[in-house]
Amino acid sequence: MVLIAGPDGTGKSALADALEGELGRSGRVRRFHHRLAVLPRSAAGRRASATPHAQAPYPVPLSWLKVVVLLVDHLLGWWLVVLPLVRGGGWVILERGWWDLVIDPRRYRLQGVKRFAERLGRLLPAAGATLILQAPPAVVRARKAELTVAELGRQTDAWRRLASGIPGAVIVDASQSLEAVLADAVRACEEVMGSATSAPSGARRWAALPPGRQPRWLIPSDSRALARAGLSVHQPMTRSGRMGWEMARLFATTGLMTALRPVEDSALSRLVGHFVPEGGTFAAAYGREANRAVVLILDAGGNAVGVAKIARDGSGRERLAREAERIRVLGPLLAAPISAPRLLAVEEQIIVLEPVAWRPQGQPWRLPVPLAAAMGLFHGRNVELDGRSGHPGHGDFAPWNVLRTATGWVLLDWEEAAAGTRPFADPFHFLVSAHTLLGRPRQQELLRGLDGRGWIGEVLAAYMAASSIDTDIRHEFTVYLRESITTLRPLHPHSARGRRSRRRLLRALGAPD
Repeated sequence: MVLIAGPDGTGKSALADALEGELGRSGRVRRFHHRLAVLPRSAAGRRASATPHAQAPYPVPLSWLKVVVLLVDHLLGWWLVVLPLVRGGGWVILERGWWDLVIDPRRYRLQGVKRFAERLGRLLPAAGATLILQAPPAVVRARKAELTVAELGRQTDAWRRLASGIPGAVIVDASQSLEAVLADAVRACEEVMGSATSAPSGARRWAALPPGRQPRWLIPSDSRALARAGLSVHQPMTRSGRMGWEMARLFATTGLMTALRPVEDSALSRLVGHFVPEGGTFAAAYGREANRAVVLILDAGGNAVGVAKIARDGSGRERLAREAERIRVLGPLLAAPISAPRLLAVEEQIIVLEPVAWRPQGQPWRLPVPLAAAMGLFHGRNVELDGRSGHPGHGDFAPWNVLRTATGWVLLDWEEAAAGTRPFADPFHFLVSAHTLLGRPRQQELLRGLDGRGWIGEVLAAYMAASSIDTDIRHEFTVYLRESITTLRPLHPHSARGRRSRRRLLRALGAPD
């Protein structure tokens, strides 16, 4: 599929005419304008307009509804039109496409939907080649006087910024002759054909989500079952994250994941390949730090058989070795209903853990009382580690490191665990991390909990009773806030936010930071 985009006057229709004849030599070609038009279009929508910004935008709720309708039309078009044609060796040429309503929402009488439409666009199947035509605004204005020079300049800059995040996007100089523009377009299409024929086959095809140069996830796309299973490599925490995750699962169920451009991470394949069963594959979630990833290993039926944590840098390898040791030494100290993951393998750049059949959490920011009691029991034990003895603590007890299962919880990420930790450090870290990054519990809820009120008061009381350690909770909370400010990693993307949050809490407690 070839998408031709760019501001009005850059020659999209002329290029589509020429490209249609050129591609028609190698297969059947179908051509569409703006969208694949599976759903009926109004008479006004079928007519070209010389004044695209003349009509007033729809109200915001109606604009959102229109975007949803266009989304459904786009997905149906991919499923019913694009996939059958391209799998049969044909071509689809689409002018404007989804991204045009992101760049120029006024043309479609939309308002208040730009960010929503852009996020949806990152999840939609991408064209094999996206040709973005660009020329100096004055040149474009001289060809077609529908938009002002200022608006043409804005759209030109917006398309150039957007191009860096669209797979297969190529900027084409539209100020050249039509013959030169066509030559550039044909070269881009030939590159698409070359990458498609050399793409991995069998159970070795992946889709990048969101599509772009820096995806967060690598999801197997050979089948619906593998794609849906691969999405379990990520546990959503926020409401919007849960919605996006559920949308991706629906997208995988339709089979449209196979429409995304195939990609591969050869370094990950080399590291985990010997753990992948015959006919199996893997999904990956890339870490915020360079050279880090979590890989979900799947068998041919989409069943998880292992979870690999990978670090390809020196400090990362040290942290993996530290985590493996902590799981061996401290993991057995946990008691039901919480447990540590079971180690399956340990290598220089990788540790493999037993997979967990986790369930999405409706309120991940809320610390359950039984879980708090189990962590109190864990802290109440005595252990010797690294030449230091005392009460153990997990060190990174946070909502995203706890997986809810059918029978309890599994606690992940043990590299910060230590002996000789202060009481309440784990529940305080859970609550403050959730407060900082998930927005709940609220500050007033936290402060009331320190006085024994509300659900947080119940959580802290359960922890204290199980640990058999009687102490001043407000004092310990103040100590935790001050100490954790200094231990937040400076290069972590959320460290500044974490420090600000902790300083606000200290001020609310009347304690200087």
